[in-house]
Amino acid sequence: MKKMMMSLLLLFLFLGMANAQEYPGFRVQGRNLYDHLGEKVVLVGVNKMIVWMDISGAQSYSEIAQTGANCVRIVWLTTASAAQLETTIFNCRSENMIPMVELHDATGDWAKLPSLVDYWVRPDVVEVLKRHEEYLLVNIGNEVGQSVSEADYLSGYKNAITRMRNAGINTPLIIDASEYGQGIDMLQAAGPALLEHDPNSNLMFSVHMWWPRSWGYDDQRVIDEITQSVAMELPLIVGEFGHQWDETEGGQIPYHAIIDECTAKGVGWLPWSWGPGNNPQTFLDMTTDGTYAGLQGWGREVAVTYPNSIQNTAVRPASIVQSGANPTPSPEPTPEGNLAQGQPVTASGFEKAGAEPEMAVDGNPFTRWASQTGDPGWITIDLGELTNITRVIVWWEAAYARQYQIQVSDDGDSWTDIHVEYNGDGGTDDLVVSGTGRYVRVYGTQRVDNGWPYSIWEIAVYNDGSVPTPGPETPTPDPDEPTPTPDSATPTPAPGPVDCYGVSAWDASVIYETSGTRVVHNNNLYENRWYSADQNPESYSGEYDVWLLLGNCDDLTPTPETPTPDNGLLGDVNGSGSVDIVDALLTAQYYVGLDSDGFNPDLADVNCDGNVSIVDALLMAQYYVGLIGQFCQ
Repeated sequence: MKKMMMSLLLLFLFLGMANAQEYPGFRVQGRNLYDHLGEKVVLVGVNKMIVWMDISGAQSYSEIAQTGANCVRIVWLTTASAAQLETTIFNCRSENMIPMVELHDATGDWAKLPSLVDYWVRPDVVEVLKRHEEYLLVNIGNEVGQSVSEADYLSGYKNAITRMRNAGINTPLIIDASEYGQGIDMLQAAGPALLEHDPNSNLMFSVHMWWPRSWGYDDQRVIDEITQSVAMELPLIVGEFGHQWDETEGGQIPYHAIIDECTAKGVGWLPWSWGPGNNPQTFLDMTTDGTYAGLQGWGREVAVTYPNSIQNTAVRPASIVQSGANPTPSPEPTPEGNLAQGQPVTASGFEKAGAEPEMAVDGNPFTRWASQTGDPGWITIDLGELTNITRVIVWWEAAYARQYQIQVSDDGDSWTDIHVEYNGDGGTDDLVVSGTGRYVRVYGTQRVDNGWPYSIWEIAVYNDGSVPTPGPETPTPDPDEPTPTPDSATPTPAPGPVDCYGVSAWDASVIYETSGTRVVHNNNLYENRWYSADQNPESYSGEYDVWLLLGNCDDLTPTPETPTPDNGLLGDVNGSGSVDIVDALLTAQYYVGLDSDGFNPDLADVNCDGNVSIVDALLMAQYYVGLIGQFCQ
């Protein structure tokens, strides 16, 4: 009998080890989540709108980590690249937190579920997911579908599970409830069948408890629904909730009951959202500026001060704390003959120690230069002599330039463009160019995210071996000619004027809530450096103050106007005669498939990439508030 028991025990251990080797990441057993070492994990963290606010997460994750959170639900879009996905997963994991990535494109739209799966099963995306599967969670889609039948819900998600497992994705898959995530009845009805369908039985289900009291929800309803889910062994998490749906008394959500009952039952919970970025429901921002120090009101309560807060209850598993993130693949090697490597460099500035300009020409693919936040941002390489330049390669980090120029100069003062980019998409830009100069400059004019700098892993410069024709020699000064005295010497010119084209005048009645917003006041250009700025720019300007003075607008040659197609003004999709926020909203509605009466798609492709997407809507909004002065040419 003892031998039989021992044999069975060894068999179970063997099967467990074999299973762990086959699927090295998190596993769902019963209603609970376990890491690959067998430690039970209850997910306690926050939601963060990474893809819109801070696509690399380099700063956000370090701030969130100060709460002790063990998980971040990362808002993502199918328009983001696999390289950007890898960067944000790596950065989250590097802060000892579990990355849970969700696709937001199909919110409320059941018909778009297959398009989300198309993204997940792309070979380049699958490669990223498999590289990080040891600590990764995949939330197939955010709140997909509104009114969906149980039959359609089962059919749609069974197909999604099959496609993703067949693609080699073995991470836990998290499935949101229908009814914009609020329909827990659907999870309780369909969850067991979906678990049975999954060959890995590795699913979790997420309810979004946007359950205000005016809709009949109270503490007891929360307790009852969680208790029922636990009783039926449903692997449940509360993937979203806030403290209120609106600012009325009936809009209050029983969030204390949600936190307390989840804590008592070992159910994961993640409030929405870290912030900033909620609009118009700014009251949902847990922090005003994205920092731990900026936690306020209910955000500070659920993160820090409440007895069952994140800080008081979240536990990071040993497998997360004791090992690091799997390394991201190194950039491709720099081709031989790089003239820029090891050469002297100067720049508009650098973000911090370890991100100096020299890092962009040191030949090390794991070091980078990052500018200070602001436009323009530039880095200049001194090649040492006049050179015929035929090729420039720029390896961008996630904080890339949407618009930039490659420029050359003989003297470091007068510059000539040899490449102009209006629609940068990051990654590697391998450019065929033609120009002559001693100095090469990458000159950024629009960042992909106004909250972040320009960041470049490496810059390489090449020529074809030819020698440039020398220009006229510089005359040698006459030693007998007197050196001008300070009074008679030509004064050093003041910094040149800045481009104020299309920038709105400062309005004392407006609270400028977005860092990076620019305004003109008394013929000077200012940029908002913080948030909630309603102070006079002249009185509150300086490097560490609310407004930063960028320069004056005098004697400026206007930026060329946005080209006008034959059938109207580019960006004016509703034919009003100007580009405004209504055009941006109509374009966003068109992109997600909503009714957009009066919409002219021929005028919507403002980045000239041949498609109408959410990027075009964002560019229109930036144009309207004055962050950019023109569209593509």
